[in-house]
Amino acid sequence: MTTIAYQELDRHLAGPGPSPAAALYLVFGEEMLCQEAVRAIVAKILGPSTPLHQVDRIAGEAPGATAEALARINTYSLLGGAKVVLLADTTLFESGLDSRAYLEKARAAVENNEPDKAARALMAVLAAHQLPAVEVDAEARRQLLTAAGLDAGDDTWLEALLDHCRTRNVPPAAADPVETLERAVAKGFPAGHHLILTAGSVDRRRKIYKVIEAAGVVVDASVPTGGRRADVEIQQRLLQDQVDRILAPRAKRLEPDAYEALMEMTGFDLRTFCASLEKLADFAGTRARITSDDVHQVLRRSKKDPIYALTGAVGERRMDQSLFYLDSLLDAGTHPLQALAALVNLARRLTMARGFLDSPEGRCWRHRMPYPEFQRLVVPALLAHDARLTEIVHSWRNAPPEGKGKRSAKSDTDLALVKNPKSVYPVYQLFLQAEGFTAAHLQAVRHRLTEADRSLKSSAAPARWIIEALLWFICQGGDPGSMSGEAAQRPRRAAPSRSPGR
Repeated sequence: MTTIAYQELDRHLAGPGPSPAAALYLVFGEEMLCQEAVRAIVAKILGPSTPLHQVDRIAGEAPGATAEALARINTYSLLGGAKVVLLADTTLFESGLDSRAYLEKARAAVENNEPDKAARALMAVLAAHQLPAVEVDAEARRQLLTAAGLDAGDDTWLEALLDHCRTRNVPPAAADPVETLERAVAKGFPAGHHLILTAGSVDRRRKIYKVIEAAGVVVDASVPTGGRRADVEIQQRLLQDQVDRILAPRAKRLEPDAYEALMEMTGFDLRTFCASLEKLADFAGTRARITSDDVHQVLRRSKKDPIYALTGAVGERRMDQSLFYLDSLLDAGTHPLQALAALVNLARRLTMARGFLDSPEGRCWRHRMPYPEFQRLVVPALLAHDARLTEIVHSWRNAPPEGKGKRSAKSDTDLALVKNPKSVYPVYQLFLQAEGFTAAHLQAVRHRLTEADRSLKSSAAPARWIIEALLWFICQGGDPGSMSGEAAQRPRRAAPSRSPGR
């Protein structure tokens, strides 16, 4: 039939006719939006007061879930009338079977003396490779393990498991659920029966998606999670819709600074954002306005910061924010070496930008110059600079060793400043940051990064302390113990005064 956006679902369900609901729905995208879409579809089919527990729900990740859902959708109800089967969080739209994961599961089951469980995992792998157990010889075992990235020299457990499958006549894995669903959709469902599938994401190129789109309705409830301006605008519109939905019936208003504080607390986590907003509305009581003070009194920060929030703060030499984001990342499970790698990459890019600024070509740059002027004057010089650098690297790579013929090599280089000429705003931001560093300081920073890497891998000192000292050196130009005056007295872990990327 068609694919519609989540925002168009109400109009679709309010279409002409007594029952415009389709027999087949696929809803994918953000979890909370998927649940709201399912509620709206169920309300249209079974009535507005129908609770979700009256829907025949099947967990999509369970073994045989698709076959079970199709069996139920084709079974008539004793009382007649409409019937809804929900196959929730289905894995049908994920990429092919992970042979490595299944083989590791089979080996673990063998070691735990669970031969039946091991056999099921192995038979799923054999079915994916269209290999009957009786035809798997030593060479086939080697190929299976090698293709899965496992040790092919240790296949005694696999040989023993295959013998178990052969002697016990273990049946092959069930039919491919995707093919089963395709056949069922082509055949159709009994009148008044509706199948709803939900998924986190889909691959629109897959045949099963196109089959469902042709036979039913696909509801796209996905939300871009990137940091591009267009993505952020979509996120902001969606959050504002939720603010209106939750606060309008309560006759309350969220002040702009309270919205900013709420976003800093939750980030773009729709479920947490809405739950926090409802909590704030209850806390405000009879007051019509929700303030930033309410946010700070009621909520605790649950936002998971991206690692570019740390590098952005360090690039701007904001000590308070750098320490704040470091704590946030480490507390969220980011490995210290990941944080260090991001700082290494930042220092490398700053060094490249500083080198251009200090060169004769960099005279076209003016302190804090506007972005349009940067595009007009600096970008052409940068492109010429990158082209010359690429030619030099190309000549180095193609220089034949002494006594040997010419060798071929790629002519690209990762030393270029402009990776994508159509998107140079990140380069502009990099140059604004590079203005705050000298070449000598960046050289010292690279030395400190090497020391920090060595310390993280060989020292007994806490990793957090090592990176904190590194941040002090990058942002303040010294060590915490050597700082004095106002810089040393700054509060260390205050929340940022503005949301990252805004």
